[in-house]
This record gives sequence, C-alpha cells and structure tokens, in this order.
Amino acid sequence: MALLQDQAPHVAHAVNTLTEAVSRFGIPGIALSFNGGKDCTVMLHLLAQVLRSHASQSPASPVNSVCPAATASLYPQIPCLYVTTSDPFPEVDAFVDEMAVL
Repeated sequence: MALLQDQAPHVAHAVNTLTEAVSRFGIPGIALSFNGGKDCTVMLHLLAQVLRSHASQSPASPVNSVCPAATASLYPQIPCLYVTTSDPFPEVDAFVDEMAVL
C-alpha cells in the first residue's frame, strides 16, 4: 500500500499535465503514441479519465444520463499512433487491437 501512496504525487502530476494539454490544445489537438506497453497503457487510461472529466464539466454533457446510449458517443476517440516492428509479439498486437475499441 505504501508503494501506491508513494506514486500518488506522480499520478497527480501526470493528470495535471494531461488536463493542461487538453485545456491548451483542445481535444482535437491530443494524440497518444501507444505501443501496448505498461507505461503507454497507464497513459491511455489517465488520458481517458481526463477526457471523461473534461466532458462531464461541459454544460451540455449527458454524462449523468441513465441511458447508456446517450453516453456512447459522448467521449471522443483518442487518436493513437502504433508503430509496428518487423517481428511483433502476437500478444502485443492483440492487446493493442483490444485497446483500440475502448
């Protein structure tokens, strides 16, 4: 548990940096280089959380709607760049494909 608490300031800093980027460049100005590794996966989840938070602060946001269909297209897709190698691990490619639909 102590290790998680030690990481809290780093996570908060990353979230603040992502929040500032969204504020400064807008959602269309945000993209992520994603290779399926643990660091990129954490960044993908943090960015998704920042985008959810940003969308929920919008006055016209249906985030609190009880209808899942109303929120299905609420969050923008995150453009990601995935550079493949000449001999990728099939498991990594499968994981990247799985993350692409989230």
